[in-house]
Amino acid sequence: MGKPYQATYEFAEKRLMSHRRHLYSNLPGRLAPLRRVYMVGDNPASDIAGGNDYRSPHGTDWASILVQTGVYVKGTTPTPQPSQIVGDVWDAVTCEYIDVNSVWHILTPLGNSRGSDARKVDGIA
Repeated sequence: MGKPYQATYEFAEKRLMSHRRHLYSNLPGRLAPLRRVYMVGDNPASDIAGGNDYRSPHGTDWASILVQTGVYVKGTTPTPQPSQIVGDVWDAVTCEYIDVNSVWHILTPLGNSRGSDARKVDGIA
């Protein structure tokens, strides 16, 4: 079973969350929940369909970015529609579409629930 099946994306999300926990295990405080994942791919029928249709059991928002390399034929209308179309993978990870505030927030606030003693650390989610 591969893309665009729910189980494949659940496995990928669990791996991302595990790797993220490992990367930031030395930071003080509690790791904030993963807010957004960008599914980057060249195949609308599998990569984009999977990214668009996946419903995270952890509440993570998934957005799809289609690259104009590989399977996708530039100038055609992809079905399903991605959140964004870019030239290649480099463009995908550096594009203006990506909301760095949604992926760089790592630690939850410490202290009271209103966050008056909040401490935040920036890094890639």
